[in-house]
Amino acid sequence: MGDEFQIVLERPSEGAEVLRLLVEPRGDASAGGLADRIAVEFRVRFDLRADIEVVPPGSLPKTEFKAKRVRDLRE
Repeated sequence: MGDEFQIVLERPSEGAEVLRLLVEPRGDASAGGLADRIAVEFRVRFDLRADIEVVPPGSLPKTEFKAKRVRDLRE
C-alpha cells in the first residue's frame, strides 16, 4: 500500500452500512493482490468487512499536517 488512503462510510438505500477503503498502491504492487491482502487483514484485525478499492497513484488528496482520511457519507 502507498502512503495515501481514505476511509468512506456509506449507507445505501437498502440500509446496510458500507465501509470502503480507497488505497493507492506503491509502484510495484498489483491492484488485485493488494485489495485481497488488505481485505483479509481488515477481517482478521478488526472483524470488519470492507470494500477495498485500489485507485491510481496520485488520485487521492495528499495529506498535510493533520490528515482528514475519513469521509462519512451516511445520512
